[in-house]
This record gives sequence, structure tokens and C-alpha cells, in this order.
Amino acid sequence: MQFLIECTTEEQDVLLHDFCLFAYERLEMDNPPSFTFVEHTGATSFGSYQPSEESIIVATEGRHISDILRTLGHELVHHKQLSEGDNEMSLEELEYEANAIAGMLMR
Repeated sequence: MQFLIECTTEEQDVLLHDFCLFAYERLEMDNPPSFTFVEHTGATSFGSYQPSEESIIVATEGRHISDILRTLGHELVHHKQLSEGDNEMSLEELEYEANAIAGMLMR
């Protein structure tokens, strides 16, 4: 697991690491992406998945850790969707599934 952390606390680092391990197990993920945690993503969203690089970017500034983890879970689902070739789903269906599974991971 490769983390590039630019703006988190030590406590957040531990929670992020532990959540990733938990999510990998729940999502039955064998090929984890790399992660970058930044203050702002430079976009309107709080996170994104870059399929060509197999990397996730998550914004952290001014956000509660549970919101950061939810975004991370959402983007991990996108990684799994694309690595498994979920080509038959529409963008709306992919987003719905990512939101639903991220919510379940947070419970």
C-alpha cells in the first residue's frame, strides 16, 4: 500500500491505513491502488480515481475523518469496478453502487 500524505495528522494516518486494510478485505481486493491525500483536489469533488495510474486522490482540508473515509471507500469501489471490467454498467449505476458500498463500509 503506497500512501502519499501531504496534509493529515498522525491520528488520521492510522485511521486511513486501518480503513484501507478493512476495505481491501471487505471488497476482496488483491490489487490496491496508490493513494494521495491533499488539501484540495483542484476539482469540484472531494476525491477521484485515476484508472490509467490506478491511483486515488482524496481531499482532506476542513473535512471530518468519517467524510474522508467515505470518499476513500467510494473511490476504492471505483478501483474495484474498473479492475474487474464492469463495462456493462452506466456511469449512473457505477456511482450508485460506489455510494452504496462506501456507505456499507462505513457501518
